Amino acid sequence: MIRPDLFSKNVLAKIQKKSSYTVAYQWDGMQRFPLAEDMIQYFDRFFVFDERDTVRYPHTQHIHNFYFDYLPENHEIKQDLFFVGTFMKDRIDELCRLSILFQEMNLNANINVIYNKEKHIRKYREYPIHFTRSGMSFEENMKNAKASKIILDFQNSIHKGLSFRVFEAVGFRKKLITNNSLVKNYDFFHPGNMFLLNGHNMDEISDFLAADYVQSSEEIYQRYSFSNWIQFLFS
Repeated sequence: MIRPDLFSKNVLAKIQKKSSYTVAYQWDGMQRFPLAEDMIQYFDRFFVFDERDTVRYPHTQHIHNFYFDYLPENHEIKQDLFFVGTFMKDRIDELCRLSILFQEMNLNANINVIYNKEKHIRKYREYPIHFTRSGMSFEENMKNAKASKIILDFQNSIHKGLSFRVFEAVGFRKKLITNNSLVKNYDFFHPGNMFLLNGHNMDEISDFLAADYVQSSEEIYQRYSFSNWIQFLFS
């Protein structure tokens, strides 16, 4: 079960009674969805996205995200760069600066920000960003990622972990621009493939994009796939 906090205790208790083995994955920080804390008791294994949650909740295990490996290998490139995310005050200014930079570099950048209040985004309307009240399906997001050369990723300050964007960049063989320093702790990290934003190095992005993508081993591509991820959960 993914996002067990969305179910009632009564439903989870019935599932537990009917099942010989139950596994949960809370794919957002427990602090963000605190109801999940009360659901740990209904599962044989309870995995969390934020590694710090394993300290707060000793009966949980950490696991990283993944990329879906069922999409066709070949995908036509339709844009240079892709980003989709909800409006967040702590990252919108940097995203706006990047959108101007990408425009100056003549990149075909598909940048999408989902918002719910017009007052939040009114002063940013002049930037080359697509503001929308409706999001896109997960599959549409993945297809956009596969149709791009570069994926842009921003860390959510609420929790600590790597988003799906990072693993999609790995699995789909895309270059990644991110401000999440945790990527350096993984075996797939390569400075030729992943550019770590630090607030002072935007002028180095053009050199990063000019360099060729560096292929990783097939073992690494397999390690972070959904096929491997789901096998691990039930092993």
